[in-house]
Amino acid sequence: MPTVSVLRRTITVDLVPTKEQEEELKELGNLCSKLWNQVNYERRRQFFNGERGVDIKGTYTKWYNEYKNMIGTITAQQVLNKNNEAWSSFFSLLRAKKKLLPPFINKINPPGYWKDKKKRKIIIVLRKDQYKIDKEKQEIELHHLRKFDRLKIKYNGEIYYRGEQGRLEIIYNDVLGKWYAHITLKASERLNRDTGKWVKVPLTLKGNLVGGIDI
Repeated sequence: MPTVSVLRRTITVDLVPTKEQEEELKELGNLCSKLWNQVNYERRRQFFNGERGVDIKGTYTKWYNEYKNMIGTITAQQVLNKNNEAWSSFFSLLRAKKKLLPPFINKINPPGYWKDKKKRKIIIVLRKDQYKIDKEKQEIELHHLRKFDRLKIKYNGEIYYRGEQGRLEIIYNDVLGKWYAHITLKASERLNRDTGKWVKVPLTLKGNLVGGIDI
């Protein structure tokens, strides 16, 4: 089967929640971050204690059952899936270390915690079917959040790509006191700001070079 090229893009918009919505977002985000930190702590402990590898499946089941009734089954899965991805990437780098790593990578560390200066970061991870975007009203509707109601939150910013939506990550910047929604898309069209028309995006690479970002 031939490989189908997909242009993946992430668009960031500012969220403008009401005071009540902000309280719910903070509670939900704190629970998501707490889930990440707890499952990650157990996996790091297994790794550094030299046990028989990291029990990805066992820890997933344990903490999923712990949090599914608090943040919903889908949201718990998304946080745990993201942590799985981080550990998978870590193990891939360890395997690559035995062969050859880029010169800018000096040390490989296991996934860290969602915290900054001992303060838990507020991060919410949602599946593509847990939110809807209303561009006319400039609202993002969140749902399937268990004890949290459906939230219709206003946003500022332009969504200039169209296509199949993917994961949504909502992050609170404690320094700026602002909420940001990071929307991933399999982009098929892009808005031409000069003409105001939607045009198809190219799916073929212009070159064969690969870029990397150390974050």
